[in-house]
Amino acid sequence: MPPFRPTPRLAAWPLPEIFSHVRPQQQPQVVRVQRVRLRSAFRLRNLAIGLGVSFLAFNVYDAVVMAPLARATEKAAQGLSRDELDKMDDTPIFIAFPFTERLVEKPPYAGTDPEWAKFVEVAHDKALQQAIKDNLAGICLEAAVKTPWLVQKMGGSNIKVSSWWMYINYPYHPSPEMRIRGLEIGPETISWAEKKVENSTVQRHHRILQPTALAVSMWHFSWALFKQNIQDATRIFGFSDKPSDPAAQLAMQQAAERMAKQKSSWPGGPAPVSPPGSMPPAASRQAQAGPMTDSPNKPTPLSARIKPSGSTTPESKQPSIGCDEDGEGKRFPKPQDLYPYDSFRDSIKGAWGKFFDSWKRRWSIGWDFAPDGAIVVSGLVELKGRKGFATIECLGLWDPKTKDYVPGMVYSKLKIFSLYQQRPLRS
Repeated sequence: MPPFRPTPRLAAWPLPEIFSHVRPQQQPQVVRVQRVRLRSAFRLRNLAIGLGVSFLAFNVYDAVVMAPLARATEKAAQGLSRDELDKMDDTPIFIAFPFTERLVEKPPYAGTDPEWAKFVEVAHDKALQQAIKDNLAGICLEAAVKTPWLVQKMGGSNIKVSSWWMYINYPYHPSPEMRIRGLEIGPETISWAEKKVENSTVQRHHRILQPTALAVSMWHFSWALFKQNIQDATRIFGFSDKPSDPAAQLAMQQAAERMAKQKSSWPGGPAPVSPPGSMPPAASRQAQAGPMTDSPNKPTPLSARIKPSGSTTPESKQPSIGCDEDGEGKRFPKPQDLYPYDSFRDSIKGAWGKFFDSWKRRWSIGWDFAPDGAIVVSGLVELKGRKGFATIECLGLWDPKTKDYVPGMVYSKLKIFSLYQQRPLRS
């Protein structure tokens, strides 16, 4: 093997210059991973706090929930016999789960059903149909008499039914029913069951568990308040062509007058400007009082500066900061002096009105399902008063079993109102 001979070009390079082009190799680093187990120290204080909170929560739950329930159960069981109490003990307890309800449709009526037999009986009795319609017209009249603004517009409570147009409808299908699922705890078993529940109960649960009514009402309140304040601000700064509110204008004028009166009497405020050539107020008072006997550099003794608490001399009267604007003392400006509170109260009233209107519309519970076999009566009722007449749209559910309208299921709405003598609204 021939010996190694460096090339002339490589040998001609200086040694430091050769090593400057060679990058040194990095030594490999060894990474050690160790598992550390963190363990919190046991503290007796945390255990004591947890036990105390649990004991307090149990007592509150027992006093608020369990105790009234036990009293109501004892009160309900006082008038029951032994057999009825045994039957109650055997009745399983049903715990409903929210958002598990479903609507179940019922099959249509058959010719052999008792509900359809009642429909046939009512359809052949003309006198009964007339009584049913007259009864609904009377209910509309009672509702109109109990409405103050309608009575005032119609010229008093002497309102009579002039005529009505009504129709009776016999439904082909019974009302659907709501079913809800939950746990049924019996004397020996616990099972997953389904029970019938009223539609109004389901709606109340939805109103409580889904606070959409409160959220939407708060949005209407905030939007109405923001809109009213923006309109007031544009009127104050003159950017609006609409006439400003007289109450807000008067409140702003009164606030400006009060601020002008109090500007000179604020603590630390600017002193009144004296005319040229006149003495300052302090110097004029000193000249009227006469020459000072003590040296101006001599401090006043502490005993002379402190007045007894029971003193009633005029010198002991100090200006009161919290007195009225017509009083002798000074007072700091209040927020009422800087903002027209009358207009603010009016805007708050309007916003609260929007809140309650939205709350009533969304929180009100809808109609429950009509009982099976109920007859639908609908139409128009015309009422006449001394000054005008009104047409009312009505709808009611008449139950053949009770021979009366279902309570809470009579609907009436003012359709038309007109005066006998009308005048133009603009001269």
